Amino acid sequence: PHFCVNKNHHLTAELHNPIYHFSTKSQHHKMKFHYPSIQALPRKQPHLPNPDILDKYPYLEEPSDERTKKFVKEQNELFQQYIHGEGFSDTTSNATHPTKASRQLHAAMKEEMEAMLDSERIGTISRKGNYMYFSRNSGLQNQDVYYQMKWNPDQKSSQNSLPKYDLKSAKVFFDPNKLSEDGTISVGSMSFSRDGKYVAYGLKEKGSDWQTVHVMNCDTLEEYSDHIPHCKFTSISWLNKSDDGFFYTRYPPGTLESKNEYQKIYFHKLGDEWQKDECIYNSTEESEKDYMFDVTVTSDDQYLIIGVTDGCDPVNKVWVAPLNEPTKITKVVDEFKSGYFYFTNDGSKFYFRTNADAPRYKVITMDIDQGLDSAKDLIPQHEQDVLEFAVASNQNYMVVGFSHNVHCVLQLRELATGKLIRDVPTPKLSSISTISARREYSEVFYKVSSFTLPPSIFQYNFDTDESELVYQTNIPFSIDEFESKQVWYKSKDGTEIPMFIVSKKGTQLNGNNHTLLYGYGGFNISLEPGFSALRLFWISKFNGVYCIANLRGGGEFGETWHKAGSLLNKQNCFDDFAAAAEYLIDNKYTNPKRLIIEGGSNGGLLVGASVNQRPELFALGLAHVGVMDMTKFHLFTIGHAWVSDYGDPSKPESFEVLLSYSPLHNIQKDKRYPAVLGLTAEQDDRVVPSHTLKWMAELQNIAGKNPQQTQPLMLRVDTSAGHGGGNALKKKIESEVDKYLYALRVVDGLKYEGKEM
Repeated sequence: PHFCVNKNHHLTAELHNPIYHFSTKSQHHKMKFHYPSIQALPRKQPHLPNPDILDKYPYLEEPSDERTKKFVKEQNELFQQYIHGEGFSDTTSNATHPTKASRQLHAAMKEEMEAMLDSERIGTISRKGNYMYFSRNSGLQNQDVYYQMKWNPDQKSSQNSLPKYDLKSAKVFFDPNKLSEDGTISVGSMSFSRDGKYVAYGLKEKGSDWQTVHVMNCDTLEEYSDHIPHCKFTSISWLNKSDDGFFYTRYPPGTLESKNEYQKIYFHKLGDEWQKDECIYNSTEESEKDYMFDVTVTSDDQYLIIGVTDGCDPVNKVWVAPLNEPTKITKVVDEFKSGYFYFTNDGSKFYFRTNADAPRYKVITMDIDQGLDSAKDLIPQHEQDVLEFAVASNQNYMVVGFSHNVHCVLQLRELATGKLIRDVPTPKLSSISTISARREYSEVFYKVSSFTLPPSIFQYNFDTDESELVYQTNIPFSIDEFESKQVWYKSKDGTEIPMFIVSKKGTQLNGNNHTLLYGYGGFNISLEPGFSALRLFWISKFNGVYCIANLRGGGEFGETWHKAGSLLNKQNCFDDFAAAAEYLIDNKYTNPKRLIIEGGSNGGLLVGASVNQRPELFALGLAHVGVMDMTKFHLFTIGHAWVSDYGDPSKPESFEVLLSYSPLHNIQKDKRYPAVLGLTAEQDDRVVPSHTLKWMAELQNIAGKNPQQTQPLMLRVDTSAGHGGGNALKKKIESEVDKYLYALRVVDGLKYEGKEM
């Protein structure tokens, strides 16, 4: 591509032992970019109420199209050349060797990021039959390794103590790193048989959601010949007589961008070819094409429970079948009105966590032979807190987790009555990321972390009624210099919104701190406190402030909060984010020249809409794998499931609202944008790359031609990577380093301080 940059930024590389300083000094001279050219081939969209809303770059939906390949190649070249200073003219006096300096910085930043990540990380321990399992990463492995150790209840130091497990003595159970040289094969779905004899697990390649299910013997680690392709968002549940096989779900074969429809439920008998698997339920009706199934075999080996969803809302149908006749399905709940989430049963008496007439959730019992009319409250809805999970354990108990103002409250209760036995203490401003328990076992493991507490695994002791620390991550740097707090601010309509702020202790509120504001605001997903070395890298190495805004649309305060930021109310989410930025500016954390916003997936949409609506508030927008075209998101892969949160573009009442904020369709030609970086990945088959490709093509074509536009609008497309889950660690590090190199070029006064190379 042809491009040039006239006077604006210059790079300085000053070596001060032992600190390596790298900064940009914005001169605010006129800058002109020549972006890669792209041909517009406008096409009407007949599925819309207004078909004259044109799709200007339809061929960017085809990854194999030579025009798409050329566009991606040239955009990646432009981005890499820009962050390394190659080919850009810069006449400022102290920018003598920008390429050498940036290459040196790239290596230094990568090394220090790896150093902060290079510590052992353990996943939550769980018991499966006669073994205990956990995942482990030694530090810089691309994928976590799964470990196995014998369950031995006699390993006690005293009568009331818990068994002491030596995690170091566990043996490797499964190592996905050995399956590819570049670490891009990862584990997807994983289900152990209840007796612990077998495991069925899915393998995904290059970050794709598609997976192939395999089977292994847990005693001998023998790989069986069984394999099942065409699986995506796959649910697996074994018969208790595990030698027989398991139920699972799969789609018809598909491509990167094809719609995922007509999922089916099958039973796989061990040793059979997958083509012989019995179909238990086939959603052939047009009205059921979007159905997705979750299958569960009850522990008493009496029932198959089928949870049915047709979108991302926390609502479902509940179907039940006797295991001896699994195709004889009774539709206990057969409308998408509320969510019923099973966690145990006593015969026909089932226990559910539900939001039926309870937007903050409650626990009920229901006799499935009698249906919804038999439902009775066991734990009523809390007046303020959200009931996030309930699991049965040790026969007669349940462990319940609440979210109180976006941090965790853990309780032990009687299963039969719901009566509170005790609160289980948890650290301040923390969250529980995973919990492992079964009704037939007394083992309860849970993992807790906060912004300044590395992940810690506890086991609850029913004999002493206390939790005992089993494992704590030993990080290779001190966390004593960091602190976190929660603040509340008012959004545009006066609603109080919480936000977490993490920084170095003693950070001065002088209006000049480089601040990164992260948001999501959708799909009932809560952004809770959690430990991240990558967040602390920003705070430590850039003297930055990191903020997470808990926007409406998320699940932080239940379904009412979720609905307040979705469908026709989606604009509230963007207003909440802008108000968070204004709070940080008004309270002297930062200023618009030093405020970066970031989000991924639905959060990428958030960033795209925010730079359109309020460009004056930000210095840089980082939009990862965003949903940028709100007129046809529902036509690709699993996008039809998002209609529950966004609305249906083909319906007039939704179309006008979607069009009003769609990032692709609201680019301002006469406003000066902050620097923008759109990030996507070639193998993303959830939010397909064409969202970001089209958005960036249009952003460069419209905003990029504005004579006032002095900041770059660029694109980074990753290879051998997908939406995020399962991506190799080295790919994540590369993306993070490139992101910060870009920020150093475009954000006023930003400095990187790290060890000298």
